[in-house]
Amino acid sequence: CKQDYYLQIKESPHLMIIDTINITTDSEQGNHIRITGKSLESILDRRIIWDQTTVSNTKDHTLKTAMEELFKRCFGFGPQGTTVYKNEKSATGQTIKRVPYIRSTITYTIKTKTKTTTKTKNVDVRKERVLPSLLYMKPDEYTMKYYDSSDSQYYDITIDKTQYTGDNLYDIFADIFDSYSQYGLGYRILPLFAMREIYSDDYIREHTGLDKSEYATLNDYSMIFEIYTGVDRTYDQDENPYIIFSPDYDNIINTDYYDSLDGYKNVTLVLGEGEGTERVRLIIGGTDDNGDYISPLDRRELYTDARDLQSDDYEGDKEAYALAMKQRGLEDLYECTRQVTYDGQVEAERTFVYGVDFIMGDLIEIKNEFGIEGKARVIEFIMNEDSNGRSFYPTFDSVELVSDYTEDETRIEEE
Repeated sequence: CKQDYYLQIKESPHLMIIDTINITTDSEQGNHIRITGKSLESILDRRIIWDQTTVSNTKDHTLKTAMEELFKRCFGFGPQGTTVYKNEKSATGQTIKRVPYIRSTITYTIKTKTKTTTKTKNVDVRKERVLPSLLYMKPDEYTMKYYDSSDSQYYDITIDKTQYTGDNLYDIFADIFDSYSQYGLGYRILPLFAMREIYSDDYIREHTGLDKSEYATLNDYSMIFEIYTGVDRTYDQDENPYIIFSPDYDNIINTDYYDSLDGYKNVTLVLGEGEGTERVRLIIGGTDDNGDYISPLDRRELYTDARDLQSDDYEGDKEAYALAMKQRGLEDLYECTRQVTYDGQVEAERTFVYGVDFIMGDLIEIKNEFGIEGKARVIEFIMNEDSNGRSFYPTFDSVELVSDYTEDETRIEEE
C-alpha cells in the first residue's frame, strides 16, 4: 500500500484514499502498521475557490446552480471545454501572456412563481486545475426543490448571497449541506462502474452533459460527483419496498428516542427592507393543519431579520422577493422545531441487506420495544473486522418532525 492508492471492499461502492501510513516497532508488543485515509469525497479538499466568485439570492443563482458553478470553477467540465488564453499580472507587476484556461458554458433554468428564466454563463478554469476524470452529474428535477403547499408547486431552493475567494471547496460544501440539512441532501463521488449499478449509461451521460463521443472517453474509474436525497422506503410511499427494523424482525441492535419542546417556535415575523414601522413584513406559521389559528397559549413566536434581502436584487419582482423572505423564515423555524430524534444501530446482513435492499441516504422505518416508531435516514455504514470476527451495521439519524408551515398572510405587507 502507498499513499494516494485507492482501496475498496466488495460490500461498498465507495472508494477510500490512503493518506497516512504509521509503522511502529516494539520488541515486546510486536510490529504494527496502521494505515488510514479518507473517502473519495475528500478530493474536494484539494481545491480552493481560485477566482473571486459570488453566489447570490437573486435569479442568477439557486442552491442547485450555485453548487454546480462552485464545483466547476474548481475542477472544470470533465472532457468538455475549449482552450482560451488570458493575460495575468505577476507579483512584480509584469504581464504574463497567454495563460491557458479551459472555457465552458453553464446553462441555468430557474423557476419562480411568476416566470421561468434561462441564462448562460461562461466559466473559465486554469488548464492545470482541470481534472477531466471528475464529472459533475446534475441532480434530478426535484432533488433541490421544495414543495409549496399554498399553490401545490415545487420551487428551487434559493441561497444567501455569499462571496468566496480562497475558501476550501470541501469546507464550503460541508457548510452548505449543514445549513440546508432540512432538505435531506447529501453528496457522493463514485467511480463510473459503481454509478452504473445505480443508473443507466444514458442517464449518466445525459446528466453529466456529455455527448456520446465524450462519454466514450471515460473509463470504469472515472469519478462522478452527485447530489442526491436517497430513496424513500417508509410507509409514507407505495412505490418502493418497505424497509423495517424492529424487534418483530429480530434485526435491531439498539435505539435512542428523544422528544423535546425546549426552544420550540411555531410562528415567525420576517422583517425585510425598510426602516422602522415601514419595514416589509411577512408572517409564517401560527396555524394548525386545518389552517385555523392556534390558541394564544400554544403560540410561540420568533423574529427573523431579513434586512439583507433587497427587492432591487430581484429586479422589482415582488413575488420572487416574497419567496426569498419566506424561505428565510422557514429556515429559522426549522432551527426551532420540536426536536424529535430517533436513531440506532441495526443488523444488516439478514432480513434487509445493505447495498442490496437499501443504501446510504435512504429513508427507512425503525421501531423499538416500546412501540415507538418513525422514519430514519441511513447516514453511516460501519464495517469492522478483528479477532472477534466481522460486523457490519448502518447507523441512522431520524427525520425530524417538521410541520408544513402555512403563512398567516400570503402577501408582503408594508406598515
